[in-house]
Amino acid sequence: MLFRSRDFFSNNIPFNLLRDYGASISGPVIKNRTFYSGVFEGFNQRSDSQLNMNLASAAMRGGDFSQLQNSTGNLLTIKDPLTGVPFHGNVIPTSRLNATALKIQSVFFPAPNYGAPNSTVGNFRGIVKGYQRREQVDFRVDHQLSSKNALFTRVTMLRMPSYGAAGLPALGLTVQRRQNRNGVISDTHTFRPNLLNEFRFGLTRDYNPRGLNVNGGFGTAMVQELGLTNFPANLPNIPAVTQVTISGYQGLSHLAYDIPAFMVYQGSDNLSWIRGRHTMKVGAEIRYYYSAKYPASGSGVDPSQAVPNPYGTLGFTGQFTGNGYADFVMGLPYSSIMSTSGYVRDHRTSSIWAGFVQDEFKASPRLTVNFGMRYEVETPATEKQGRLSNFNPVTGQLVVPTQASMAFLDSLFVGTTNCPVTGLK
Repeated sequence: MLFRSRDFFSNNIPFNLLRDYGASISGPVIKNRTFYSGVFEGFNQRSDSQLNMNLASAAMRGGDFSQLQNSTGNLLTIKDPLTGVPFHGNVIPTSRLNATALKIQSVFFPAPNYGAPNSTVGNFRGIVKGYQRREQVDFRVDHQLSSKNALFTRVTMLRMPSYGAAGLPALGLTVQRRQNRNGVISDTHTFRPNLLNEFRFGLTRDYNPRGLNVNGGFGTAMVQELGLTNFPANLPNIPAVTQVTISGYQGLSHLAYDIPAFMVYQGSDNLSWIRGRHTMKVGAEIRYYYSAKYPASGSGVDPSQAVPNPYGTLGFTGQFTGNGYADFVMGLPYSSIMSTSGYVRDHRTSSIWAGFVQDEFKASPRLTVNFGMRYEVETPATEKQGRLSNFNPVTGQLVVPTQASMAFLDSLFVGTTNCPVTGLK
């Protein structure tokens, strides 16, 4: 707090409080044979985030664009998309305003609270309180089986929940509840002073559910409240809303909802042999990957998170009236994107099989030569129910793994002139 400075766009010094603490313990379990060590570290931070947004003026929210100016200070003309003629007085008649757009505006877009009444740049400022925490535990046990054989095992557990600004105040906070688990066991056996073998097996699991931190009020209930229609029958009820982009103005978007889980199993065995000026190693490794998440396809894909938003995305660019917000209040999107393929969680697996040989040759006291070879085989990813597909540009066909996979393909796409036949491989 002592050296925290005021943000350029803030009237006050934002609040920030950080705590970092920890503890450790270690000691013998069996004298000269078994030892343990443990470490705990905690970190938490409470801080303010500054909101600085470009919102429509109070008059524009009701269709009055009579005071809207362009970057050169001249009046920006709002034209009637039906006739191409400017609206009288640059005011859109109330009867031409779209009820759903006005509802979205009322629910999500706050009125300006900063600057001149007709300003549309940086005219909303606010503070959102965020919070993040990190707790990590590491525990290790070493055991000497004999003078030639040693074991160790280590477990790491990490928890990192964080809450931050979602964007518009009505969206509340976004939340990520990351958890990570990691474990390894190792056996080292010394056959001779110059011949040693190490076997290791490890497991890593990462779980990071994320999205809006809300309890009800969003999802399908919000779709009905806003009056949005033409969604597929299997629309999922998740904490998300239809995303809206408006050229030149603050849009409606948020951290994409997802429950990604990743696991890696890894086993390796390495043999080291020292003979004369040579240190030779030979070994093998197997890695097995598993992931479960919502795939990066469909509508409203968030580039930072690469998952779809099943409620779609509406884009307003000013194509029809000459101003993005005027297009919005009239309900005239330039683009409207929505997925019809559902919102399913896929489960993918793949593996890597590898082996290597290596020799470190000490040619002279001043020259050491390393050479070797590693060979890897990486299997292609497979999905639990065979829902992966690809497109063959040579044959113009979709390639799917099994005949049963055909049931997951969108009937609106398969069978069209662009994709006349689905290929099977």
